[in-house]
Amino acid sequence: GGTATLGNTIVATNSAGSSEPDVYGGYGSNGYNLIWNTSGSSGWIETDLLKINRDDLKEIVIDNYSIDKTQGVLVPGEISRLDRDKVADPWSLEGLDNDQEEVDVAKVNGMLGALDDLKIVGVRPKPKGFTPDLSIDPEFVKKQADLAMLARDLQSAGFALSMDKKTKQLRLYSDQGDLTAATSKGAVYLLRFGDVFIG
Repeated sequence: GGTATLGNTIVATNSAGSSEPDVYGGYGSNGYNLIWNTSGSSGWIETDLLKINRDDLKEIVIDNYSIDKTQGVLVPGEISRLDRDKVADPWSLEGLDNDQEEVDVAKVNGMLGALDDLKIVGVRPKPKGFTPDLSIDPEFVKKQADLAMLARDLQSAGFALSMDKKTKQLRLYSDQGDLTAATSKGAVYLLRFGDVFIG
């Protein structure tokens, strides 16, 4: 059989079973579709997360902090900064003694390949309380109860709110640290790593 293609379509409230998704399998999309439950289906969005060419990457910063969930505070970790001026140049690691050590090229290439291959496998709505750039909505945090609820929701997904020492504002942090990737074209990507999502 072929692949069904939908456009300007609403699919919701599947009556076949209370736990069944509204659609299942692969679909083509002409855009402007509203699918209530997309579990078990694909084809609705562009799955290439970053849409980058690995040769365009010029800087990668890995901030390997963690979160003390008991105290709700940030625990600083090692920060690794890799950079290069041109695609033909070797990667350099900040703080590395080049006379004594060298960058593990195989590991760097593996990381570049992983960044190039990152795929979107599911989308969940952003919790209330965030602006589009994932900063805290000042109107929302006026209510302590709403802020506490947001913090609980984030913790269940491997994220937390903690005070940024520089800005003195609450900021979103992740259990497994951050990775920032910059390209020669001026684009900068920030990836935050929480818990593996199941469901």
